Amino acid sequence: MKGYEKVKELVEHEIVEYGYFEVVEIKVDDRYDLNEDTEYYEVELKVGHSEDKVKSLYFKYDKVNEVLKIEVGEDTYEVVEEYTWRVKYFWMTLLEW
Repeated sequence: MKGYEKVKELVEHEIVEYGYFEVVEIKVDDRYDLNEDTEYYEVELKVGHSEDKVKSLYFKYDKVNEVLKIEVGEDTYEVVEEYTWRVKYFWMTLLEW
């Protein structure tokens, strides 16, 4: 699952730099059926050591075009890339707490 590695790489890279959030789990998003063109993932994060502040982020990986997207609204995904202005979609979604 190439998408899993892409999601993990992005999330860990962005989170490690700030030390404020902690990755709880990265898993296949069970809201969608698996198919040959697209993979969906759910990432659970928590704030520091707080057990009651947990946030879920949802990602979609397009295997055909090798593009990672983050859900910014109900079934609305935006491309998220490191080292470009598009990484803002990652932070916009994370900080809508």
